[in-house]
Amino acid sequence: LLLASVAYFLFEVLEGRSQSSSPRKAASGMEENLLHPHDLDLWACPHRGRILRLAALFSVDSFAGAMVMNSVLTHWFTMQYGSEASILGTMFAVAGFLSAGSLSVAVWLGSRIGLVNTMVFTHLPSNLCLIAMPFAPSQNAVYGLFLLRALTSSMDVPARESFMMGAVGVKERVACSSTITIARALVACLGPPVGAMLWRVYGPS
Repeated sequence: LLLASVAYFLFEVLEGRSQSSSPRKAASGMEENLLHPHDLDLWACPHRGRILRLAALFSVDSFAGAMVMNSVLTHWFTMQYGSEASILGTMFAVAGFLSAGSLSVAVWLGSRIGLVNTMVFTHLPSNLCLIAMPFAPSQNAVYGLFLLRALTSSMDVPARESFMMGAVGVKERVACSSTITIARALVACLGPPVGAMLWRVYGPS
């Protein structure tokens, strides 16, 4: 709540400064970018087929990612290696920082190899690290693979968002983003129960 209040305060201050510095420019820009309710209708979008195909594609990624829950990983680390809570807490915290820092690297990488290549060649190593974790020779190797996965698992997010916005017209972007976000969120709800079922059938090994 405190962070949200600070963020809101900074937004209001910066927004006020930008509007006071160039009020006419801001007003004209708002008029040009003003969306009508018709622009928010997916079925009125010229590229609705493309939007639906992207929603289906990115939903597969969302479903697969939702099956890998931190709670299951924590349980597996505890059962397989007897990891203590303090070690796991520190490791997940470091993984969070690595994941956040990798977003800036993704921007740099996308400008050099392209958005699609950034999505592909960062997501593949992440998944390979996850697959290799059960076959790691030692506990430290497993931790290293987990952190390496955290470093690369979120680098596709900025590239994906940029690719989505560039694949449709300017006034279709709200409909595109909302449709794909809703589809990913709904499909992600199916990931945890499927992951739990697979865990029950095949066990931790």
